[in-house]
Amino acid sequence: MQSEISESRANKTNETKRARPLALLISVIRDQGGTNEVQHKIAFQRLLDENGYEDFRDAVVDEWIRIKYSTAFAAAHPPSVEELKHRAAANKAKQAAERKEIDKAKIRITTALSLIMPNKKTLARCTGAECILFGSWYVKIGERIGPTQLVGRVLTNQDLAALMDVK
Repeated sequence: MQSEISESRANKTNETKRARPLALLISVIRDQGGTNEVQHKIAFQRLLDENGYEDFRDAVVDEWIRIKYSTAFAAAHPPSVEELKHRAAANKAKQAAERKEIDKAKIRITTALSLIMPNKKTLARCTGAECILFGSWYVKIGERIGPTQLVGRVLTNQDLAALMDVK
């Protein structure tokens, strides 16, 4: 019985690919007017139940199965306790690695004034206008200090860290 259903559905796949349920739903929404989602859904479901709309109904079912299959498969084959422990350990290791990267970024920011910039100057000796040209987070610096001020005369490393919201 199950294989008959599968074969029947597989044979209809080519036909349902031509049916465009989204276009049908759009036309229902346009015809119904308004913004009442419930009414639109009811009208669409009623239309799918009418004779002559079987291809659309099959296309909707195929799409729903395609979208929900991975969820259903995971529910049918839940992970074992060992798999869950392995995933938890992997997540913990990933978080630790990400934490290290964040700590490295914090260290770079705490010494940000001594960074050598693309114009061969340290950040402390760059103007706000130059910072804006560097792009990225340097734009915030340029906007904060103004175009003619030097970064090192206006901001400290702690100011830069606060500007980047690094804790």
